[in-house]
Amino acid sequence: MVVSCSDRLEQDIGFAVNLKYNAGIMKKIIDFVKSWGDRLQQALDQGPGWIALTLLIGACPGFSLWWLFHLGELNTQHLNELESSLRYNMLAWIGVFELVTVGAYFWGYQLLRERRRATLAEACRTINRYAVLLLIVPVILFLSAKGVTPKSPFLTLLSCLGIGLIGAIVAYRAAAGGFVIFPPLRHENRILFGCVVVFSLAYGVILSVFQVIHHHNLATGSFDLAIYTNTIWQSLQGNLLDCSLLDSGTHITAHFDPILILLAPIMAIAPRAETIMIFEAIWLGLGAIPLYLIAVHRLNHRWIALIISLVYLLHPCLHGLTMYEFHSLSLCGPLVLWSLYFLESNRFRWFFVTFCFLLTVREDMAILGCLIGIYALRVGKPSQIGVAVISLSIIYFAVVKGWVMSEGTSYSKYTAELEIEGHSQFTSLLLTALTNPMFIVRHALNEEKIVYLLQLTVPLLLLPFFAARMRILFAYGLIFILIASKPAVFSLGFQYAILLLPFMLAALPRAIECIGEGKIVRTFKIRTAPLQAALAVGLLLSAVCVSSQYGVLGPNDSFRAGYRSFRRSPSEMMRERYKTVEKVQTMIPDDAVVLASERLTPHFATRETLWLFRKNRKKYKRAEYVVLLGKDLRKRPMKPEWEERIKTEYELLLDENEVTLYRRR
Repeated sequence: MVVSCSDRLEQDIGFAVNLKYNAGIMKKIIDFVKSWGDRLQQALDQGPGWIALTLLIGACPGFSLWWLFHLGELNTQHLNELESSLRYNMLAWIGVFELVTVGAYFWGYQLLRERRRATLAEACRTINRYAVLLLIVPVILFLSAKGVTPKSPFLTLLSCLGIGLIGAIVAYRAAAGGFVIFPPLRHENRILFGCVVVFSLAYGVILSVFQVIHHHNLATGSFDLAIYTNTIWQSLQGNLLDCSLLDSGTHITAHFDPILILLAPIMAIAPRAETIMIFEAIWLGLGAIPLYLIAVHRLNHRWIALIISLVYLLHPCLHGLTMYEFHSLSLCGPLVLWSLYFLESNRFRWFFVTFCFLLTVREDMAILGCLIGIYALRVGKPSQIGVAVISLSIIYFAVVKGWVMSEGTSYSKYTAELEIEGHSQFTSLLLTALTNPMFIVRHALNEEKIVYLLQLTVPLLLLPFFAARMRILFAYGLIFILIASKPAVFSLGFQYAILLLPFMLAALPRAIECIGEGKIVRTFKIRTAPLQAALAVGLLLSAVCVSSQYGVLGPNDSFRAGYRSFRRSPSEMMRERYKTVEKVQTMIPDDAVVLASERLTPHFATRETLWLFRKNRKKYKRAEYVVLLGKDLRKRPMKPEWEERIKTEYELLLDENEVTLYRRR
């Protein structure tokens, strides 16, 4: 085929035009890559940290969504048992969403460059300030896996603390940027105070229901529900602080708690163990009210005061001591808070009224009284107030321990590992501290106690340690926990946390105030109002996380009421067993002498004479009725001679659903 000269010339011109066009495109591509290379180099020169954080944030959506679509595999996280094929599938999800996130960041960069002339690093840092909140989602999914909390308590608590801190950081950035976290309300005082009252009563109702369920599951016992029920019932009959379950016949040998006499009229409403359990739950719930008033007085911010009250109601330590039967010690919490409120607000007459009630809770409340008196002197209250409180506490303690409880029970078992043979408890502790201080340190800082202190303080975002002069109020509770040998003292499900919890909660407003006035805030020019709001948000997030892992309000693997787990939905066998217990109650006369096994004693405690099977062995011959639970006997089998005595001296009236009733022949 012959090509004409004109056609050849036209082809050459077209090729040249295309070559020039392609060269222009290549130049644009090269310029684009070079410009982005320069921007990346400039961003790297400003520090590579933002890149790692951006990539980490970018991985969160894919990682989280994969687990949400594979909830059946969630419980394999802490066991590392996920199949390889699923792992590669997860990496694919992470990679895809990483690309999507990078694209979103570039889009955000373009917007910020046009509006603020921001560099790439500045744009990514600006986005990361809020996108960092995505880091919380994988942590929440990890905490949702079954079995994580009991096996990894440190990691669980640090995760909860991290969620609270990230939430506080993001909240501060939002508040400092003009976002209103806590909107003003019309009639704010009435509305928020009403919310506190409603939440307090709701706590009391919910925990009362849980307590009754727990009691009807036969998960309570003689120590200490039956003892306190019998003591209060005896006081109602005029036998003040008597208790037939104790060998001495009086509760004074164990503790001096005359507040039980004041509670006796409540037992007249319904003479059952459930009565004082319900009262305890409602009473502890109402402790949120004085805490709210303390926060309002200190911070003059009702929203933050509301959050602090919610933190109190969400705290797993409060749930544990509420659910663990009944103890006079638990009653001190609201009284401590009311005393501190009246002291802070200079209402000294009301302060002394509540303080006197506080002393009646138990003999060692006098030690707390001394600390409150010292605190009053340190914060500039009238010196006569502080001196009067300390003097009254010392005199009360000396009279009670030296005269009223002169034949009281020794509590050396609480510090058994520090005891020296042949010496009193106090002398042993003093000698050990002086001659073997490193043993004291090792004993005080074991793993269980550190975990327990974290369980106490992580829901509070560790803020109480910033409360300046209020830290003196923690002294008794901290020392009691750190020197204790009895595991119950440093376990969530028991009443001993009340020696520390109300003081730490009352210290929260002061801690927030101190942080807002601190050197770090002034150095970095942090604004006080947004900081306080952010700390409140962090508090709430941390409290919710810890409560979900250790509290009773939601199902989890860790919550225990004392020594026993709590079953929300009783089995049919449990329901039938409790019906049998109720039938036995109707078969025994109110004035009869009853001998009962451990878990049945609280159900027969409103009578003049009730003995615990095995403990009051010398009194068996006087018992008119014997009530035994098979579960108690399986735990500690009956000795042959006891079994023979019951068979020969008593007749069987009922044997149903593991409950056995005998009557003397």
